[in-house]
Parts: sequence; C-alpha cells; structure tokens
Amino acid sequence: MTVFDTFSRRSKRAAGGGPEPYRYDELPAALRNQILHIWNTAIGTYRVLSRHGGGSIPVSNEVWEYIEKTAARESGLMYLGNNQNADPRYRCMNHLATCPTDAALDLIEISFRVINGDFARKFDRLQREDAGITQLADDAIEELNQRFQQHAIGYRFEGTLVRIDSEEIHAEVVKPALNVLAAARFAGANAEYHSAHDHYRNSRYEETLIDCLKAFESTMKVICDENGWKFPSDATAKHLVATIVENGLIPAYLLAEFTALRSVLESGVPTIRNKAAAHGQGSELRAVPSYLAAYCLHLTAANILLLSEADRSKG
Repeated sequence: MTVFDTFSRRSKRAAGGGPEPYRYDELPAALRNQILHIWNTAIGTYRVLSRHGGGSIPVSNEVWEYIEKTAARESGLMYLGNNQNADPRYRCMNHLATCPTDAALDLIEISFRVINGDFARKFDRLQREDAGITQLADDAIEELNQRFQQHAIGYRFEGTLVRIDSEEIHAEVVKPALNVLAAARFAGANAEYHSAHDHYRNSRYEETLIDCLKAFESTMKVICDENGWKFPSDATAKHLVATIVENGLIPAYLLAEFTALRSVLESGVPTIRNKAAAHGQGSELRAVPSYLAAYCLHLTAANILLLSEADRSKG
C-alpha cells in the first residue's frame, strides 16, 4: 500500500532542514492510528455470528484471538483494553490506542510476528476476501517500517522489533546481517542476535553485550562445523577466530590489506563483552552505557556479515 508523500509532510521537511533525531520513548497517536489501519487491512475483521446462525467465521477470528490472548498473557493481564465483553479485535485496538509505549511496542511486535508468520501467509484468496484482508504481509511490514520512519521513531520490524540508531548503519550492516542469520543453519545465532536487540530496546545493555558475543561465537561455530574445522567444545571467541584465520577463511592475499582484521575480530566484540559484562560486578555496580551497547550490536552485525561473505565466496 502506497504511503503518500502529503503536502504537509513536504512542507515540514522543507521548513525543518535535516531529518529529526529518532525517538524511542513515545509513540504518537497518529502513528498508533496508522498501525490500526494496517491491522484492519492486513489482519481483517472479527465476525461474531448472530444467535440465529448463518454466515461464516473468517480465518481472521483465530488470528485476533491469538494476538489478544498472547499479548494479555505476556503483559500479566486477564485481557487487553478496558472492556472484557468486547471482541478480541476491539480489545487489541483499544489497548494499542491507550497503553504506555513499552506495552504498545510489545503488542505491535506480537501482531506483526503473526502477520509475518506462516499461518497468516497461507490464507488463500477466498479466505482473505471473507476476512476483509486487502494487504499482504510483506506490504504491511513495509508500511509499518515507513510509518516508523515518517514519525522519526527509531524502530523497525525485521522479524522482531529492532531498535536503530542510524538508518545508514541499519540498511548497510544490520539488515544484511539479519538476512544472513535468517538461514536455517544460523538459527541459534539468529535467536541470540534478535535477543540482543530485544535487550537493547529494553535498556538491558549488559545482556545486550552478552548475547552479541553468543551470536558472534555461534556464527563462527556453524562456519567451522560446515567446513570440518575442528575446535574445542568449550572454544571461546578467541579460539574460534584463530581457527577460521588458520584455515584460510580470509584469503592469504588479502591479509596484507587487512592487517588489523584479526585484531578487530579478536578484540572487538569479545573484549567489549569480557571487560564490560562477563566477569562479575565486584563491590561496585556497573552501568553499561547505551552507546557501547549500540556499538557492540553494529560491530557484531558487521563481523557476522564479513564472515558469511568470506565463507560464501571461498567457493
């Protein structure tokens, strides 16, 4: 569905100069309403049959029931919204319109994971027509991401909600890395890297660093396993890096041009994690700053992308 570049938006851009800084702690009412519109076109209606029978129950009923029950359970609520007797679609919409930002982000993520999932994608044309679904999953996700960008909200849906600090870094590094990790062989690393983003979104920065390292190590283990390169069962990132370099994952003729590569791989993510998160807090409580967690996320993505491209290109 086309997102129109309206006169008011063009005027605002012309008057304001550069792009607005990203916001993370509020979701404006206009954005929430736009997401409600996406729900209507991508999930469809909820139909309650009359007492006299007749008609049919659309497949979208089951989708709305799943979203509402899942979100309520994860939020520790008996039901969403302010009306227990309302249908699940209404309760979801009422909750999104009125709940705090964190709760709204959770509901948005759950609903779009369902839209993106195999269940909703398997609806045939007649099922979509009966449910009033006029927007396919990929288009709905693309519109959501455009709406986030339109309102300068620093999140994108990439299978889960991920926080972004730079559109350029996300487009050039993080998203390609997520595409690599989407392959079945990287399932473990994919879950760990998404978990790192979830921790980052919720300001759990120490946990962000720990899961970044797990994703980095898991990626290297997959590559080593598939190439038959032996490594100890308790291998650390340093040992894994040594294994892939010694086995020529990085071609020898490139080593001269990348003299710092091994240092980056050995001391980048692992050192950040080891020094900032891994060895206990001692007598003083330690706070991992957000910028360090963001750097770790981006460096992890860049390293995963580099390793996968090197593995793919070695032929």
